[in-house]
Amino acid sequence: MRYTAVLDWIKEKTRRVKEQECSSNEETGRRVTISPGNSELFIFDGESFDYLKQPGQDLRSNQIVEELVLKNVCISTKGSRWLRDLLVNKTDLLALHLCDTTIVNMTETMTMAEEKTDWSAENCKPTLQAIDLARGLEENETLQRLHLKSNQLGNLGPIGLMLSKNRFLTELRICHNSIDAEAAISFCQGLQDNKTLEVIDLTGNGMKDEAVELLCQGLVLNSSVRSLCLDFNNFTKRGVAAISHMLSQNSILQDLNLFGNHIDEEGGRLLACALTTTKCRLSTLHLSFNDLGDFGATYIAKALTVNTSLKKLWIAANQFGNQGFMAFAEHLPNFHGLQQLNIGDCFGNEAAFIMLQSMRSNFELQVLYMESILYDDERTEYLINFYIQLNRAGRKLLCHQPNFPAGLWANVLARTSTNAKPE
Repeated sequence: MRYTAVLDWIKEKTRRVKEQECSSNEETGRRVTISPGNSELFIFDGESFDYLKQPGQDLRSNQIVEELVLKNVCISTKGSRWLRDLLVNKTDLLALHLCDTTIVNMTETMTMAEEKTDWSAENCKPTLQAIDLARGLEENETLQRLHLKSNQLGNLGPIGLMLSKNRFLTELRICHNSIDAEAAISFCQGLQDNKTLEVIDLTGNGMKDEAVELLCQGLVLNSSVRSLCLDFNNFTKRGVAAISHMLSQNSILQDLNLFGNHIDEEGGRLLACALTTTKCRLSTLHLSFNDLGDFGATYIAKALTVNTSLKKLWIAANQFGNQGFMAFAEHLPNFHGLQQLNIGDCFGNEAAFIMLQSMRSNFELQVLYMESILYDDERTEYLINFYIQLNRAGRKLLCHQPNFPAGLWANVLARTSTNAKPE
């Protein structure tokens, strides 16, 4: 009787959640979100959601459901297989998000209910999860974006191997899970065979050196990935060396995020070497909140006098002082193509003045963000902004058109914005 009572209680909770979601479907249109909030447990088993498997059907509006979001729910093993069948049979689903979602053993969950145990996902023991998801994705022919965040998925190897067979996924975000060396082997193989994936976000997966090395081996032979995010992982300079080698061999990757990885001076040197190679085609590099120090920052600054592809660099909060800042200021006139620079703290009026002098000879930088807390020379700051504004207006054209009418500059500048914080 207690088992039946608990089951009825869960079904009632589920019914109320579905009613709430039905009212929101009219507003979200093609996006269906199932999220009961943090205070309630919702066991998702796919029951009563079979309408999502019917092409072109939505519960209220009869619109095509293109995006499904499951957030803060516990997915039973039955629900896991339901998702697999959905991916196999659904003909118009373009995006699937599983956020703060755990796949659990239903029997153990019932026991927890009877014992009045806390319902948090952390107390639900995961079972076989990634296999069902991967099998569905291997046969799916519509899904373009998959986002897995904080799922306790266990071994993610099946997801990596799935990439070898899937020909439609373009964006894969696996965040705040866990990718060890064993799973990375599968990702290495999958990336070598995959021809469609363009965006990979592996933020906060605790990836160590060996896992990063295997990932990079796959990317060396990959011909489609253009954006890679490895923010907040756990690799050392050995992992940075693997990333640098990959950059020197890969001419496809354009955006690289390495935010918050404790990359030190040696890591800065390795990345700088990669930036000077002919195959490296990075246009965006995020290095903020690492440990480059003065020498690491200097290595990067010198590399930009050779590199011609990088347009956007974030290097703030890297434990460098006046020496590192001055390295960027002094090399700025010789940069080739950099348009946006977030350098962080400016250490005094003298450093700001050197930056101003360099800005007079740099015609391409259009956004420069530096903290003004440590300097108070308003005129210097005004003139730096003025030269940034000139660059945004196309000052580089003046070099090729010496007879440009000076009187037109007022009209040109009026249409440009002043220096602002980068996006």
